[in-house]
Amino acid sequence: MDRLTKNKFGELLIKNNDNEYRSPCFGCESINKCNPEKMTCGFCKALEKLAEYEDLEEQGKLLKLPCAVGDMVYSFSFGKILTLNVDSFVIYTDGIDARLSSKMKEYEFLKIDMDIADFGKKWFATQEEAEAALKELEGKDETD
Repeated sequence: MDRLTKNKFGELLIKNNDNEYRSPCFGCESINKCNPEKMTCGFCKALEKLAEYEDLEEQGKLLKLPCAVGDMVYSFSFGKILTLNVDSFVIYTDGIDARLSSKMKEYEFLKIDMDIADFGKKWFATQEEAEAALKELEGKDETD
């Protein structure tokens, strides 16, 4: 990961286009008269938040999920496209699963746990992506 911020000796710095780290108030000091020690302007607060997220990412504590709880996602089974709702995410020691349930009448009680690593392979953000994957799978089956 290429950091955009750096905290050196308690001073928050930001990387510029020349890959040099500079004081965060180089852009807003003349406008807002921000005191870098207090970090009170909007720019400095946003930079502080970005640095916090970068720290969490470096520590392996920041998750980027492929979709949100409540989203509609799509998968396929037995040649049919399934419309599923994301009910929750469950974190295990060996990975993260999404709990999905069907909202379609014919599969009303269907509940599935899918590994988030399979997003884009076995379950998808759009129906079109699921249909394309199903066609590709059916094409492979015919050539076997």
